[in-house]
Amino acid sequence: MNILEKRPNSQPSLSTKDVTVPLVAANILCDNGEPASAMVVVGRGSSEELAFCAHHYNKFEATLITQGWFVTADSRKTLTARETEVHA
Repeated sequence: MNILEKRPNSQPSLSTKDVTVPLVAANILCDNGEPASAMVVVGRGSSEELAFCAHHYNKFEATLITQGWFVTADSRKTLTARETEVHA
């Protein structure tokens, strides 16, 4: 199953601040056991992937980065301000 949904006409940038990453497919759920749609997919190496809702990614972001995980797909920009406040 492909968990990524590529944005049409997206071109990755060389700047880490402006890198364009694919959106997460709508049918992927948070790997933290919550029945919530995944908003961020992280990868490590060529075969390890985890998917998180925005709330759990925010909670574990620092730990994931220190363990060598990197964002491979991110749909958080598609959330409305109200949706991000619910789990803050």
